[in-house]
Amino acid sequence: MRRLIGGAWALEMLIMGELMDAERALHVGFLPCLIESEELLTELFRMAEDIAALAPLASQFMGAMADFGMEGSSAVTST
Repeated sequence: MRRLIGGAWALEMLIMGELMDAERALHVGFLPCLIESEELLTELFRMAEDIAALAPLASQFMGAMADFGMEGSSAVTST
């Protein structure tokens, strides 16, 4: 969580133990965007069409790159 939203936000959330609404989750970086409930299905179908239009391995490769990047950047290197 700390790597996702930053140390200060993570520490505050852990210490305070408060529930978080969608606006706050967007503000601290847990969510990339907010979508109104009446627009949700339309947006989901649009996203699904975008993903389906990619080559089958492209989305898998991008997901693997994101996972590797998150893990790899936390590695400590010595010189």
